[in-house]
Amino acid sequence: MRGDRRTKIRTDYSFCREARLGEKSEVFGKPRQVVIVAGEVSGDRLAASLIRKVKELLPNTVFRGVTGPAMRSEGCLSDAYVDDISVMGLSEVVRNLPRLIRLRNTLIKTFLNSSPDLFIGIDAPEFNIPIEKKMKNRGVYTIHYGCPQAWAWRPGRAKSFSSAMDSMFALLPFEVDFFEHFGVKTTFVGHPLADKLPLKPLKNEEKQALLFQPDRDLIALMPGSRPQELIRHLSVFMQAAVILNEKRENPQFVLNLVNERDLHYAKSVCERFDLNVRVCSIDSSEILTAADVALVASGTVT
Repeated sequence: MRGDRRTKIRTDYSFCREARLGEKSEVFGKPRQVVIVAGEVSGDRLAASLIRKVKELLPNTVFRGVTGPAMRSEGCLSDAYVDDISVMGLSEVVRNLPRLIRLRNTLIKTFLNSSPDLFIGIDAPEFNIPIEKKMKNRGVYTIHYGCPQAWAWRPGRAKSFSSAMDSMFALLPFEVDFFEHFGVKTTFVGHPLADKLPLKPLKNEEKQALLFQPDRDLIALMPGSRPQELIRHLSVFMQAAVILNEKRENPQFVLNLVNERDLHYAKSVCERFDLNVRVCSIDSSEILTAADVALVASGTVT
């Protein structure tokens, strides 16, 4: 393994200097323009961190694309919103497919007309890779940030990635060798959660900071970031929590949501169960540090 991949996984944004953000644009006084498409809440947060770091290195850079609230808070202009493309499950994808195709075609025209220096697709490979291919064919340097999990399923699809993207940024070190085997230039940049979660968590101190009792087990319920996940998972998670409450001695429960807008719905579901659950929307890393047990939906939080 290469030396930089033996080190602790961390988010390393030194690649920003090498991201080909249009040196000619800088020479002639035109601000660099970067298009970013984030496919879900976790991608929004990842993009926001990237925008913040790039602006430290290249302060005149202009960002636009498909945004969430974190990206917009960093000054990214919106051509569409993360919620417009965040769908899951076969039935939901099929139902929304015509709308998603129309939106993608509109975004491609908008992006190409803006003559960007760089395109970055974050997650959402089914939506982003066709855009990346169009952009690359028109001479725009393209990066896919957050590798599609082809190493876990459908590995053959990785053969076509090099035709759509100039480079891929990997969150996990083993992904480099996997995708380079298929001819995709891949750079390990670290996982954003590596800097947020302590190697040796001070569990009791974190419980106290969050106003939980340190001498009682804390069980965290984290049903997912998408509205559809919350609707599908929350009742099941609460049923599991009732069982855990019966089997463990005097536990505490916290239901943590990604979006504050979901608090009212979540509280209404929790009220159907004979269980004391604190419902909140705070940093997931704080909850995970404090929790003794966590029931989580598959995704970034895992």
